[in-house]
Amino acid sequence: MKSLRTLLVFCVLGSGALYAPALHDAVKSNDWLRVKQVIAQDTTPSTLNQRDDKGKTALDYAGDKTQIAETLIFYGVNPRADGDNILVLAAGAGNDELVTWLMTQGLQVQPNGGAYRAAVKGGFTAIAEKLKAPNPKNPGILFAEAQMALEKKDWTIVRQKVEEGLDVNAPFENGNRLLHLAVKAGLLSEVKFLIARKADLNSRNDFDETPILFAFNKPEIFSALVDAGADIKVNDGKLLELAAKAGSLPIVKELIRRGLKVHADGKEIQEALKNGFFDVADYLISTDARNKTFLAIRAPYALEKKEWDLIKKLVSSGLDVGFKDAEDNTLLHLAVQQNQSDMVQFLLKAGAVADVKNKVGLVPLMYAASNVGMIKLLDEKGVNIHAGNDQLLLEASKKGSLDAVRYLVNKKARLIDDAAIRAAYDNGFEAVGDFLADNFPALLSREEQVVKAVRDDDKAQLKRLKDQKFALSSLVKRGAVKVAPLWFAIRGEKVGMVEQLLKEEVDPNVMIKSLGSGVNEIQVFPIHAAAAGGNVAIVKQLVENPAQKDKGANAIKLLMAGQDGTFTAVDLAQARDWGDVTAYLKSKGVQGSGRTSDSASAIISKII
Repeated sequence: MKSLRTLLVFCVLGSGALYAPALHDAVKSNDWLRVKQVIAQDTTPSTLNQRDDKGKTALDYAGDKTQIAETLIFYGVNPRADGDNILVLAAGAGNDELVTWLMTQGLQVQPNGGAYRAAVKGGFTAIAEKLKAPNPKNPGILFAEAQMALEKKDWTIVRQKVEEGLDVNAPFENGNRLLHLAVKAGLLSEVKFLIARKADLNSRNDFDETPILFAFNKPEIFSALVDAGADIKVNDGKLLELAAKAGSLPIVKELIRRGLKVHADGKEIQEALKNGFFDVADYLISTDARNKTFLAIRAPYALEKKEWDLIKKLVSSGLDVGFKDAEDNTLLHLAVQQNQSDMVQFLLKAGAVADVKNKVGLVPLMYAASNVGMIKLLDEKGVNIHAGNDQLLLEASKKGSLDAVRYLVNKKARLIDDAAIRAAYDNGFEAVGDFLADNFPALLSREEQVVKAVRDDDKAQLKRLKDQKFALSSLVKRGAVKVAPLWFAIRGEKVGMVEQLLKEEVDPNVMIKSLGSGVNEIQVFPIHAAAAGGNVAIVKQLVENPAQKDKGANAIKLLMAGQDGTFTAVDLAQARDWGDVTAYLKSKGVQGSGRTSDSASAIISKII
């Protein structure tokens, strides 16, 4: 871009303009003799008025150099080449002598008031008064005074300048007229004053804005402008969008009354909603109540606030009953999720499709997995509760909803594998897992059959399983941990079952619970679980193992807790204040490790 600009200067001004000419250098150096020498070499106007690479003439550098400026002008440099720029420079530099001389040469303050303003801004009052004296009502003087008054928000002075002859439609910063600025500032009295002085109601600033576009949230000023004849349809009805965005309902209503309409894309409604002006949005929608685009714009906001009565109204007005949110949830998905029974019935009656999947591949029914009431309702309304190979039963099992699982099984739900049973057990919902195991016994794994016999305290069943060569020490998954049947017996304080397992040759020195992994893995052995549980009878059974006296539990076995350290069975018993267990273990030579009770308690919470 810079090289292109340089090329343009070269083409227009000649190659000499590419570098600061000698005349410019002499002026910048304040070398009057050198200036004269350069001029003497070439006095042609094109050379004297040559511009440097900044687009400036030599005179532009002489604002504070009276003798040089006079010499340049004398020999033919045009002082009006850039309006009154040299006068502005001299005034701004406080060069009273040069200002006076320039005025004798016929230079006056231009309509933009630059020279006068420069003098005032520079604090050169005498120069300012000198510039003003020939014609106090010079348009440039009035403009500059009004401009400075506007900077101070002094509208009294502004009004005075208008009365003295300032052009009421003169463009100020960014092309704004006084009417633009008065409307922006919310000054009703000034707006009325300017209207009375014939201000152009539809003048445009540099951004193509008319004054009324700044009245979007100022009802009285809006009325004054409209009554005076301002065009409300300017810029394709932009005013309606601005008023909606600002939540100015009275102005929105008046604009609609006067014929403005919401754009087909509903952008006015969108602006109102984004800024929280729901009353404005709903009013705009009411102007075309069955417009599906408008209804679809409104729906996400109603869903976000869970305004189901409004959603029902929108659907009744024409909103697509299959409307989806950003996650592809239909209205039916969301109504089921939020347990909106009445809305579910309404949507199904309105034609909602129940087998539409959202982004995560779930149909609405899946969100009823833990809500038996909703499942019954959907079932009654004809929704297939057995879809996807009874996927709902699997979801209900994962969530531990026993009532839902019972209902589905009673409605002839079927399992093709043990996934639902495992899901229930893995998530700690043993009642659900047991119910499914009782109803689908053929699907229960060998390991889970052993665990169930232990948990049910069914010694006869355990004996049958042993006779069928079932392993009695295999681990089963429970959430993030793995546990053995003996762990269930110890945790449930089933003394007789512990005795039975030992009789069936279960080794009391084999790990019964594993949690974590790698260096953080904790392996729990029977003696640790029993000591933490506090049942001294079970502790004795493990250590003494009457069924296999040579295979008693190793009472001094350390619990390796990774970064949390090591603990003895005594540490665990003492942390829970199990005095009889502690005494028994110590009688067997087990001592504490010196770990604090707090640290031991933290480990117990993980192993029990």
